[in-house]
Amino acid sequence: MNRTRSVVLVVVQNRYVLRDGQVMFSTHQPEGLEVLTYRSAVNEQTHLLLTDTAEVTFLMRCREDVHHRFV
Repeated sequence: MNRTRSVVLVVVQNRYVLRDGQVMFSTHQPEGLEVLTYRSAVNEQTHLLLTDTAEVTFLMRCREDVHHRFV
């Protein structure tokens, strides 16, 4: 009997909200950005980008990694 193990890779997606309300997801951490961070009841983190500089830095840092979600 052939038994195989499957490995599941869990990638944490951080939720970011731009100042115009757009929601984006990225694996990048918010270190060095001006953000307000809160946790939901199910322990998901949301980072609100507070300044133009924080938004530009976030978008430059993430580029292809950013995933838009429309809610």
